[in-house]
Amino acid sequence: MKEEPRDIATQRIRLMDGLRAFGGTYNEFGRRFAAWLGVHSTDAVALVEIFYAEERGAPLSPPGSASASRSHRAPRPPC
Repeated sequence: MKEEPRDIATQRIRLMDGLRAFGGTYNEFGRRFAAWLGVHSTDAVALVEIFYAEERGAPLSPPGSASASRSHRAPRPPC
């Protein structure tokens, strides 16, 4: 079934509203996290991205870069 242009326009508006809300929430979280850590907000956001990548098991460096060839996790000291 083909969607009507009006339905697509409505979906586009809802999507953009949702993205704006997400962006505002993400920025506010970064600002508060930075204040809690006592660092600049860009550093706090970078930490969030590092944590997220580590949780997913995905390196942040592009393939073929020098840092991508190394493990993205620091080795744990023996107990």
